[in-house]
Amino acid sequence: MILYIIAFVLLIAPYSIRLLSKKLELYPAVILPDGSSTARYNDTHIIYSKIEIVGIDAKTGAAKAINTDLFFDPIPSNRIYGFVNNSFGIDAVRRDTLRFRKDLLSPIYTYKKYSEVQSQDLIAWYKSKLVAQGFEDSEFTFQEEIITIDRLTSEIVDSSLSRIENYTLND
Repeated sequence: MILYIIAFVLLIAPYSIRLLSKKLELYPAVILPDGSSTARYNDTHIIYSKIEIVGIDAKTGAAKAINTDLFFDPIPSNRIYGFVNNSFGIDAVRRDTLRFRKDLLSPIYTYKKYSEVQSQDLIAWYKSKLVAQGFEDSEFTFQEEIITIDRLTSEIVDSSLSRIENYTLND
């Protein structure tokens, strides 16, 4: 009996909550991943998403990928979509959207204003993270690339940027 209660608490209850909306998923997740951390595949191809944050190297001025683990530390870098969906907190208004699975109900929008102090602290935190890795502290870019690999030859057959968003860090 205790085993059933434990299974319900650890697996069935979180899964039931997650069925309503992905945003309601408990962290850390006990259930198997779904979404950005999974790859789609068929008989001939594997398709996955590659995410990068790109900054401007302070010495050379060239665009270069930022180490996301160091950039988000101590926050796990797999939480990047939460940052992207809220414009990395740089905008004064945070937009939270709660959408129920399969559009059972219309989306619910809530708007929360960040305080000026919160926004400035966050921008200062991003700047310090960029400088610590040797990048200019004025801007960075989020980009998502969709990569298709042939299953027989293991070669990349298609690669395209699906999303690019620039973020300017103003004082």
